Amino acid sequence: MKKVLRETYWTTDIRQDGQVVVVSLETFNIEVAPTFLRRGGGFFICDTNQGGRYKYVDPHAELVELDSSDRHFNGNARKLTRILKQWQRHNNVPLKSFQLEALMKDFLTSNSYASRDEFWFDWLVRDAFAHMINHANGWFRMPLTEGLILLGGAWLNQARNAYSHALDACELEKNNFEVLAGEEWQKIFGKMIPKIID
Repeated sequence: MKKVLRETYWTTDIRQDGQVVVVSLETFNIEVAPTFLRRGGGFFICDTNQGGRYKYVDPHAELVELDSSDRHFNGNARKLTRILKQWQRHNNVPLKSFQLEALMKDFLTSNSYASRDEFWFDWLVRDAFAHMINHANGWFRMPLTEGLILLGGAWLNQARNAYSHALDACELEKNNFEVLAGEEWQKIFGKMIPKIID
């Protein structure tokens, strides 16, 4: 696969990384995974771990579950996942996007204000980090395929650090110190987040 991609992208950095071939473009990377259609739906993908095997995946089932969560929780599953992806990018957090998505879907099912609007997002983000911390080294199952996904814990200190800043930001916001709160949020998400929202 790497050889075939190199014929088209001959000046681009292309490398193998476990199950995927990574194509490094100017502003982002694309991970290409060989897949084979599966009778009855979904795909088989190559898994090079533990001697190698084929693994059943169903992106459509994952999308259906995400859509359901979004409908149930006022669109907050996608919104929170996007917010945490910014934390992931800014801090080079070793969690995959689909893991963040699974954590947020699970978090929303246990949160009493999960369906509230963006006014509540300071608390939602703070509590999402607490939820993540409590699930370090845990696991979840993929929709339909029931594939077991381990979360690991290499990201735990980064989540604890983010939670600490989120606690401070929420307290500062409660006391109307918006600029100081904004500085705390920037410690989590970077300068992409404004210090204050008008």
